[in-house]
Amino acid sequence: METKKTKKVYQHQTPKPDILPWLHIGQKIKKLRELKNYTQSHVAEGIGLTQSAYSKMEHGETEVSYSKLEKVAGVLGMRPEDIISFN
Repeated sequence: METKKTKKVYQHQTPKPDILPWLHIGQKIKKLRELKNYTQSHVAEGIGLTQSAYSKMEHGETEVSYSKLEKVAGVLGMRPEDIISFN
């Protein structure tokens, strides 16, 4: 039984392949958006989300896939790598 339990814990902790593992990516997106003086609505519209869904992404309430990050980066005029490495 312990082997199965250990395996289950490992599977649970394995991130989905398309989901960014960085804990604070939403905070970075928010800071960069604010530096550009963009509203949440502006960025949300540019990536095809509602303002509410976009807000949840910035606050870490929903996962940020790499494809979503690429769209956000495009609206912000950046590369995804620029967002990831932003301090």
